[in-house]
Amino acid sequence: MIYLSKYHVESFRGITDLELEDLGDINLILGDNNCGKTSFLESLMLLRNINDFSNVIRVSRIRSSNYFYFNRLSSFNSFLYMFNPMFDKKTISIGGVLNDVPVSLKISGILQKVMVDRTEIQRNNKQVSLLDFDENENSDDNLILEDEITEFNGTIKNQYGNRTRTSKINLNEISNISGMRISRPYNIDFEYVSSIEHSSTMIFSSILKEPSFKELVLKVVQLFDPNIADLLYLKNEQTGRPIEYIYHKELGNMPLLSFGDGVKKVILLANSIAKAAGGILLIDEIETSINSKYYDDIFNFVVKACQEFNIQLFITTHSIEAVDGLLSTQRYDDYPANKDLIRVITFRKRNNRTFSRVLNGKQAYEDRKNYGLEVRI
Repeated sequence: MIYLSKYHVESFRGITDLELEDLGDINLILGDNNCGKTSFLESLMLLRNINDFSNVIRVSRIRSSNYFYFNRLSSFNSFLYMFNPMFDKKTISIGGVLNDVPVSLKISGILQKVMVDRTEIQRNNKQVSLLDFDENENSDDNLILEDEITEFNGTIKNQYGNRTRTSKINLNEISNISGMRISRPYNIDFEYVSSIEHSSTMIFSSILKEPSFKELVLKVVQLFDPNIADLLYLKNEQTGRPIEYIYHKELGNMPLLSFGDGVKKVILLANSIAKAAGGILLIDEIETSINSKYYDDIFNFVVKACQEFNIQLFITTHSIEAVDGLLSTQRYDDYPANKDLIRVITFRKRNNRTFSRVLNGKQAYEDRKNYGLEVRI
């Protein structure tokens, strides 16, 4: 099992000087809007492969992955938005302790203007019109076909145990990011579930590989509709590609897309648990699309399944009902303090710094039960 016991973020997006210790099996991340909860999960994804710069680019594009191509930022601009906009110095710095091994990643550099061949821009950027210049013109003015663009020049330094590695980064608007080599010497299993990912298709591939787990998942989705009996793939007659279906006792085989978001969200969570086995699972806004009356059953399922699959879990939520539902998954009268699985971590931003308060599950549960305290602030 991969286990993160300590973690710090010196700088990433809007998070600065965040220090966390004594992390648990189940970590609830709370706080006001724009305090850095989603950014925190994204920063953890940087640890997925600290030797692979293309992983940094993939993390930078998590937020746009569910948008149509023409609505997305470029890879270069997505990368720039990972740096804290409050500071001129461009630095991303994170680190922690994974299974008693120190790991860290630091990217630092400067932005500068460089001159590039305009024809190179046109070959690499389809948004630049080919009508911007006339190749048949041969005046002296047109012999200089250059444009000024912004480029990031810096280094990426990573540490895994006693091994360190430093590489140069030169990245600009026309960098051929798609052709970057992917290396995996220290690949760590992380799965990330965004708040809107359940709206996409192909979300139960891993469930079907675990027949006993599939039966458990079916019992959970039957909370929404007791006539749901099976999950299966059927081939599209036109394309030959598999499509996700649910077998319904009354309606027959129905495409997954015809069901409500609650059913799809539960299936997505279950599939992500199966994929994250032995690793770390990150869930952003777990309560999205789930009615609060199902919290106890669904959160019990998520927590128990993560324990069965040896997964460390990080969850963000805005809902105090979700917090109570997750806390109620434990029987604190039977738990010695050193066996408490849950940590309730609240973020607060002040003077451009990110502060945190960490309570164990029993403390948070008793504060809620006895005093009705608001643990999100």
